[in-house]
Amino acid sequence: MRFMAKRLPIYLISVCVSLCLLGSQCKRNHFVPDNPYGLPNINELGTMGCLVNGTVWIAAENGSFALRAQSIDDTIVGLVGQPYGYYAQQIYISVKLNRPGVKIGVNLPVDSTNFMIEYATDSTCPGPTGRVFETQAISGVITLTQLDTSAVNDFSKNIFSGTFSAIIPLPGCDTLKITEGRFSVNFYKD
Repeated sequence: MRFMAKRLPIYLISVCVSLCLLGSQCKRNHFVPDNPYGLPNINELGTMGCLVNGTVWIAAENGSFALRAQSIDDTIVGLVGQPYGYYAQQIYISVKLNRPGVKIGVNLPVDSTNFMIEYATDSTCPGPTGRVFETQAISGVITLTQLDTSAVNDFSKNIFSGTFSAIIPLPGCDTLKITEGRFSVNFYKD
């Protein structure tokens, strides 16, 4: 009995340490995305995604034609994303950097000149028509979460990241409600 009494505290300590290590190991390796929809995480470089009328829409082909961004004269950054496997749809986001109020974390209301979100497709609601159809958002918000335009000749260092939402009317179709939008890309300067 005396032998058990001496070993019990050591046994309890080793069990507690094992449980603590096991618990911290689980937390360290457990990754929780910042959204429940399967979209890219906010500020996940090389990605763009959103919900369009509740359906997941992702353009995440880093370095390919499906996702590209460019700065024009250091005053505008534009981003075009296309869903993988269906290049007949595009979402275009444009921000005039020299406008008042353009800062990280500030909601920039969508308008037709300074802060734009457009949707383009070669089809109307059910099927192809062979024409390009572009419509601008009538309302929405773009919020920059990261912006670095300091690199002159290094594509990998200019970063344009943010979140967005928009309402885009499509004549003869349902209005597009874009929610949970997020993008994060490197861009080159003109």
